[in-house]
Amino acid sequence: MLERELAGVPGILVENKRLTLTVHFRASPESYATQVDETVVATAAPYVAAGKMKITRGKNVVEVRPNLDWGKGNAIDRILEDCGDNPLPMFFGDDETDEDGFVAVQNAGGLAVYVGPPRQHTRALHQLESPAEVGQMLALLVRLAEPDEQ
Repeated sequence: MLERELAGVPGILVENKRLTLTVHFRASPESYATQVDETVVATAAPYVAAGKMKITRGKNVVEVRPNLDWGKGNAIDRILEDCGDNPLPMFFGDDETDEDGFVAVQNAGGLAVYVGPPRQHTRALHQLESPAEVGQMLALLVRLAEPDEQ
């Protein structure tokens, strides 16, 4: 139904993730952003009003998800429960939806890194400009972790 409502929007991607429905509009002209948001909100309104679903927004994305207290931060906490006594968690993200993940990793003594141009509002304590810089950083960490062959 939502795909039909948004059929006239170029560059739109409606992704059924089974538990959530995500509408991506990064490839759409900026002039369509309000239309996409309003269409998703109107379509989900009966479920939101009934308390069954909620709307979340990120960078050129609108998501309809179950109205549960669950997110990336909760997932990180669950993963860390199985990581032994001394994990060093790292979390890289580029969107508003990553903020609870940044908090969870930092609370566990880990490294939270926002990836993208500097922005004022992020809970990540570190920032890299691009995914390429993430790759460089990870390669450096691998080299540092390798035993010296003297």
